[in-house]
Amino acid sequence: MRPYAGRVTTSQADRMPAPAIAPPWSALAHLPHCGHPPVLVDLALLRDTLGFARGVMARAGPVSRAMLVGRPQALLMSADAADVILGDTRGRVSAAGGWAPFLGELFPRGLILRDGAVHREHRRRMLPALRRDALERHLARMAPRIASTVAAWRRAGRLDLHEAARRLTLDLASDVFLGIDNPAEVAAAHHDFDQLVDASAAVLRWRVPLTRYGRGLAARRRLAARLAALIPARRAAPGDDLFSQLCAGRDDDGQAFDDGELVDHRWPRTTPRAAP
Repeated sequence: MRPYAGRVTTSQADRMPAPAIAPPWSALAHLPHCGHPPVLVDLALLRDTLGFARGVMARAGPVSRAMLVGRPQALLMSADAADVILGDTRGRVSAAGGWAPFLGELFPRGLILRDGAVHREHRRRMLPALRRDALERHLARMAPRIASTVAAWRRAGRLDLHEAARRLTLDLASDVFLGIDNPAEVAAAHHDFDQLVDASAAVLRWRVPLTRYGRGLAARRRLAARLAALIPARRAAPGDDLFSQLCAGRDDDGQAFDDGELVDHRWPRTTPRAAP
């Protein structure tokens, strides 16, 4: 994807959904196959990501091909190959097109699903809420809760560290990022965050109730409604939480996020394990 030329307005950006870029399978025919058939490759990747990467590297080398999430994909496993992608500064690689098949419906229009000038403009609008003084305030707000929670872990003797760390991360996100402390609201947000992130790892993307992916889409709708309901009060009387700062903030040109953009940008940063 070519980088966008010139300045892109908010309304233009909203009309530019992230495309899911996928080459035809024949375009990857010169690459060695990863060794996993369709569907089973998704399961292998999700079951043991590190083991999957090491196995593919041993069988097929640093660059191979696979049919992931029902789409032809090139797999880059070496540090040099990853550097080509992650270090791209010339707009030769589309983050939006790469992430769209996995996160496009669950985290639509988030920063990672924007490219070029659109990405740069939205990132610039976020900077006032992420300056050093703001981050120091967030850290000071988190430190007492982290200390008391870790002390409780030590007293407990034995615990599921993964689950305990996940719970602490969600508690911190609810407080520092969203500024909510009502126990019922926090519990509801935790439940929906969990279902949303769980859906991002679904192999079968069925948009129907009771499926893993369908539950995630429903959780996304509930989260969007909760965040949208918070915006008027946060604009009128901003607090110290990050969401308030994004609601009230403006960049150097006086541009602010609209309500839809605030919702789109907020939850990838409040969801543990999320990538956008």
